[in-house]
Amino acid sequence: MKKRGFALIALFAVSALGFARGPVDPRIQTRVQEFLDRAEKCLGDGKSSEAKTVAEMLLFRRALRYSVDFGDLPPERAEEARGALQEAMASWSDAVNGTVEFVPYTGRFADVRISFVDSVRSGSCEVAGHAVWRRQVLNWREDQFSYQVSAEILIRTTLPGGSRMSPSMMRHTALHELGHVLGLNDSARSGEAMSALNPFAPVSKPAGAEVLSLNGVFDQAGLFLSQAMQQDLLESLNRSS
Repeated sequence: MKKRGFALIALFAVSALGFARGPVDPRIQTRVQEFLDRAEKCLGDGKSSEAKTVAEMLLFRRALRYSVDFGDLPPERAEEARGALQEAMASWSDAVNGTVEFVPYTGRFADVRISFVDSVRSGSCEVAGHAVWRRQVLNWREDQFSYQVSAEILIRTTLPGGSRMSPSMMRHTALHELGHVLGLNDSARSGEAMSALNPFAPVSKPAGAEVLSLNGVFDQAGLFLSQAMQQDLLESLNRSS
């Protein structure tokens, strides 16, 4: 039997504004690079409050609250799905040294809503998972900004032929979908979290190159955040003098 990759995701990303100069790293989504450009431009324009909020959003300074819907899965399958998801989240958090934190949430407005379903389609194609994410910087009034990160993720529990998705397959799918939420593009390189799911060889953790790319974003955003805070301090000192 020929081993075939299993397509994973259709991705839609929405952002507010942006000053795109093109992605520095092809692994990183264009929208993420646009937000980096925006933070840099705001710093150059002396808009430290806006730059700070954009940088905080890129750094996921607030923990990502997530909810899970296991649908009609029987208890033992729900536990398998829960374990696969938790392992995927822990893999990302560990890989980026805790920069991203996922916390369970039972309220109505979770940041990331995850559903385990029998099947997932993108157009006419059967896929293992699907994610829609959104990042926004909101301007309430002059120099007052906040940000929102939200996502909806579907993870299938049954292969197109009717057999079960194993826990390791669901873990790879969760890794992949969460990787998109964090800012990564699809990858054609086998063995990476952002590659298509190969049911015969699912991936258990992010590849080093994927982690390096994400940490590159976090490093830039951290620098912009530090510069924005310095600008804020200088402006405060100038006003008080």
